[in-house]
Amino acid sequence: MTLASFLDPHLLAVLAIVLVGAWLQGSVGVGLGLFAAPLLAILDPAFVPGPLLFGAMLLGSMMAVRERHAIVGPTIGWALIGRAPGTLLGAALVSLAAAAWLDLTLGSLILICVALSASRWDLRPTRRHLIGAGLLSGITGTAAAVGGPPMALVLQREAGPTVRATLSLYFLIATSLSLLTLTAFGELDRAGLTRALQLSPAVLAGFLVSRFSHGWIDRGRLKPAILVISGTAAVWVLVRGLRELVTLSG
Repeated sequence: MTLASFLDPHLLAVLAIVLVGAWLQGSVGVGLGLFAAPLLAILDPAFVPGPLLFGAMLLGSMMAVRERHAIVGPTIGWALIGRAPGTLLGAALVSLAAAAWLDLTLGSLILICVALSASRWDLRPTRRHLIGAGLLSGITGTAAAVGGPPMALVLQREAGPTVRATLSLYFLIATSLSLLTLTAFGELDRAGLTRALQLSPAVLAGFLVSRFSHGWIDRGRLKPAILVISGTAAVWVLVRGLRELVTLSG
């Protein structure tokens, strides 16, 4: 891998997208997949999902180490109890339901959760809410590639370090399982690993830059940031579903 390859304008655009996504996630707790996945799918689909998931695993590892003092183990445990069946249900929905209607349903569901969270709904990380968020995260993550908002919404009232550290370890476990599954099914080969390594400098740079912004986010801006990112993700999924419906009807 030469310096000339990193100076390729196409690759530089890919790295810039990943850097911004990594900065968002390093500052808020979510954002890499939500920001980078739709853009990379348009610019260069070869970087999703495997290489980007590898980048998410790397970022999750660094964030979990950086704020390891704030990890809440029981929160992750309860969420993972819901994540397992949610992943299976999401896979079943993909095989049974039309992609367009699935996107419209899941996007609407996430948007409703965002609207309720922006109101006076007291959404706290209780066992029931965590299991439900893990379940919904498994469904939306598997069926629509947007698994972050449900977990972020249920943790939005927690302290910034707690949100980032807990989400990082949760996503690290979930992403690792996804990568193992992709590898087992032959969807992540040597070329995919090479692309993953190409993304690593951008992931590292975004993580380092986030060290200068997460403190600013923690000063009363965490919940609005989570709501904006989650709402944007929901709108993106809805737009994707509408585009698929228009394509099918045409």
